[in-house]
Amino acid sequence: GLEFVVSDIKTLPFPDLYVDTIMACDVLEHLNWHDVQGVINKLKLIARKKILISLPKLGSDEAVNFKHRWLLTDGCLEELLDYLKPWTVKTRTTGSFVLIEALAYCVR
Repeated sequence: GLEFVVSDIKTLPFPDLYVDTIMACDVLEHLNWHDVQGVINKLKLIARKKILISLPKLGSDEAVNFKHRWLLTDGCLEELLDYLKPWTVKTRTTGSFVLIEALAYCVR
């Protein structure tokens, strides 16, 4: 069956390679920017195959109507993509969101 765990994303209680896919929708922008790299590094350890991230696009209603700690500028996006290396990363914009799909760079 399903197991639900409530946890701070900065201190996820899972061992390495615990799940196939991690989905972080509208989460990272609520963290302090200096915590984002550590969180992404932890997600890369926990996920065996894929990480899915969505963030509100700069200038969208979602980006300005909520309490975000930072907004997704081109510079922030480049840094996020760097943090996800060496995983294979694809991005796309859909409506008010930027979607990031990171695939493990090797079979794990």
